[in-house]
Amino acid sequence: MAEKKKIRHQALVSAEDGSENQGGELSTREAVADQSSKPLRSMDASDACIVIRFLKDMKILLLNKVFVVNVLGYIAYNFVVGAYSYWGPKAGYNIYHMKNADYTFGAITVVCGILGSLSGGFALDYMTSTISNAFKMALQVNSRLLYTNNELFLKAKA
Repeated sequence: MAEKKKIRHQALVSAEDGSENQGGELSTREAVADQSSKPLRSMDASDACIVIRFLKDMKILLLNKVFVVNVLGYIAYNFVVGAYSYWGPKAGYNIYHMKNADYTFGAITVVCGILGSLSGGFALDYMTSTISNAFKMALQVNSRLLYTNNELFLKAKA
């Protein structure tokens, strides 16, 4: 029993200092250094199967209309939020001479995001949430918001 502990201790010590074990095996450090010095391998059949499977999965995803519309909507949403977060405060400072436009636009973004998510969820629950109803509701809400924003902009300009 004591001999097994002694052998285990010797193996741990030799692995820590990077020397070879009694049996001529490489330590952990030497094995890692040996692996990193090997050249990169070329693509083999298993890698080709992974790529083919990935392309098949992408084809399935891109043919799914609901997925594509959701991704495109999310891209547009992120573009608009990014544009407002970057240029909104600049317009507030330069055009409207606001003192703390950053906090104002941030607060508006947070409040509208929470209220929009909650009201959209409740509206879809009320409308028997189907995809066609969701698209109709989104179209109506967005067109009303654009009309309201244009009216407010024209009033502020006058």
